[in-house]
Amino acid sequence: YEDWLLARFAGLSLRGLRLVADCAHGSASATAPAVLRALGAQVAALCDRPDGRNINEGCGSTHLGALKAAVAQRAGACD
Repeated sequence: YEDWLLARFAGLSLRGLRLVADCAHGSASATAPAVLRALGAQVAALCDRPDGRNINEGCGSTHLGALKAAVAQRAGACD
């Protein structure tokens, strides 16, 4: 799947971008950060350890606190 995604986005460069990805303990927890990194982005992955029961547990689209804090923390590093 990662190879397909990389082929699909061939030519796209995310080099120079710093991203925070809230994976919500979902099925793309390993794939999304790996693909984004392979495209050149620096990626901080949050909630990327699914155990089959913890999907969206305290994270994801309904719990944005950790994502907001991580983005704010990393934004300060640009100054």
